[in-house]
Amino acid sequence: MSRDSLKVRIDEISKLTGVGDLRSYLRQNFVVEDNLLDFKRDRPTDPKKIRKVLCSFANCRGGIVFFGIDDSKQIYGVPENSEFLTLLNRDIGTVKPQLRVGTVEILKTFKVRGQAKYVHCVLIKPSLSIDKPHVCDSLIYIRSNGESLVVESGVQLRREFFSSGFDPGHISQIEHELNLLKDFAVNTSHLSVIYFRALQKSLRDRHQELVDSGHNTGQVDSCLSWTQNIEIKINQIQSSSIPNYSATGLPAAQTNIVVLTRELANSIDEFILSYKRLNNL
Repeated sequence: MSRDSLKVRIDEISKLTGVGDLRSYLRQNFVVEDNLLDFKRDRPTDPKKIRKVLCSFANCRGGIVFFGIDDSKQIYGVPENSEFLTLLNRDIGTVKPQLRVGTVEILKTFKVRGQAKYVHCVLIKPSLSIDKPHVCDSLIYIRSNGESLVVESGVQLRREFFSSGFDPGHISQIEHELNLLKDFAVNTSHLSVIYFRALQKSLRDRHQELVDSGHNTGQVDSCLSWTQNIEIKINQIQSSSIPNYSATGLPAAQTNIVVLTRELANSIDEFILSYKRLNNL
C-alpha cells in the first residue's frame, strides 16, 4: 500500500515505541510535511491556527499533526499537559458543522528524554462527505501541496466538495432516475441501469468511508441491501425476457415478468425511503 494513505502512516507511527524510534522515523526522506503530515513546534496560542490545520485535514483525506516538532523535523516537545486533547477540542468548538466526536484523537505520545516535555501525535480522521465542508472563522480550508489552503472560488468549492451527482442534495434527480428504472422490463437498455450501478458503487465507497473512520454502517448497509435486491430483480427480469414457450405455445415468462416488475418497483421505493433516512431527508 502506498504511503499516500492515512492508514499506512497510522500503522508506521503506531509501531514506534519511543523517542529514539521517532527520531529514526523523522530521518526518513519520505517523512515531510505533505497532504497527510504536519509539524508544529508547539501548540499555537491562536486557536485560529489550530482550526485551520485540523479542518484542512478533516475536509480532505485526514492527516496527522506532530505537536513538539518543528518544520525541520527537530524535536522540541511541548510542556506536559494532561488536558492537551481537551484544549484542542475546545479550540475547534466553533467549527461549523462541528467535527464529530472522535474525529480528533491522540494517536501516540512520546516523552522527550531528560525533559518534562512530550511530542503529541494527533490524528485527524477524514470527515464524512455529508459533513463537508467544515467552515472555520468564515473560511473553508483544504490540504494541498503540504499546506492548509483557503478555498478561494466557487469553481474550486464545487470541484472539491459537490462534484458527485449522488450528493444527498440531488435526491430529486436520484428519485427520477430510479423511477425510470421501474420500466426496466420494457426498456432493458435504459441508461438508468448504468446510473443505478454508479449509485450503488458510491454507497459502497461511503460504506468503506464509514468503516475507515470508525462510524456505524447500519443505515448504509440497509441501503446496500436494497440495491442488491434491485440488482437481483434486474437480473431475473433479464433472464425472463428470453422467450420460453410453454406446452400451450404461450411465452411462460410473461406472467413472471409482471410479478418481477412489481417486486422491482417495491424494492426501488424501499431503497428511496432508506436513502432518505440515511441522509436525514
